[in-house]
Amino acid sequence: MLLQRVTGIYNTYLIVVSGIFAVVFWGYLISLDLLLGQGGYHYDRYTLYYTAGTMGLLWSLIRMRELASRLPTRDWNICHHLAVSQCLNCGLGILVFVAASKDTFISRIYLFSVIPILYIVLLLSNRFVPAWLVAHLFEDDIRTILVGPRGKAKIFEETTPGVSRAGMGIRGIVCSGEEADSSPSSPIPFLGTLPSLESILRNQKVRQVLLLEIPANSLHLEEIIHAVNKAGARLLMVNSIDHVFGRPLSYFCHQGLQYVSLREEPLEDPLHQAYKRAFDIAISLPIV
Repeated sequence: MLLQRVTGIYNTYLIVVSGIFAVVFWGYLISLDLLLGQGGYHYDRYTLYYTAGTMGLLWSLIRMRELASRLPTRDWNICHHLAVSQCLNCGLGILVFVAASKDTFISRIYLFSVIPILYIVLLLSNRFVPAWLVAHLFEDDIRTILVGPRGKAKIFEETTPGVSRAGMGIRGIVCSGEEADSSPSSPIPFLGTLPSLESILRNQKVRQVLLLEIPANSLHLEEIIHAVNKAGARLLMVNSIDHVFGRPLSYFCHQGLQYVSLREEPLEDPLHQAYKRAFDIAISLPIV
């Protein structure tokens, strides 16, 4: 359920951002045309520019999907980096089209003044729209409890109570007995210890269990799985391998095998190489 909800939010946000870009692009063009009173804009040509800009914008969101998925946290730094990427790719898409078609109709005043406006609009959209979608798309939340060390639950503390992630309502945490009295000021209530997990799931009417780490003891893992299956709940596990390496990792699948890479190498992608070459050509044309 959570995967489908997150995917739905992301796809809905793609549609919303496309609409926002259309409003900014055409609204500013018409306003500039009326303000300057020139009436010399070739709107049929600007339809092509708009298409190229939309493709660049959507390419940015698809390429930075992992970063975009963190927008509901309302982190200004994330919103800024994504807005910069969106504007650069949007402008680059238009420039590549202009250079490839040797177009001379586009207004330089319009092109270089609409990008800052687009950045401000996208920055505010990244800040508020995803969180609004999370709050209004789902009428119910997924009653969820955390299982694992309190120290690894800090990332969820900022969302409890109040804003939930994709409709995931954190009801509390279940941890080992020695952690029962630790972190009393945590906003996530302590529900009990692992031996009482089955009764907690039943009494709290939990629909989902989020395992913060894989227990070192395989018997504890079997007990958790048994309790979750008996309660008819879902079991999710947090992938914490990046914390083991101490750096962000990239994951990919090839011929049925799962791989983990310490770094991404985008220029090894032939499409990215062509994209970079087109950008180099577009930049060098005015000089030549």
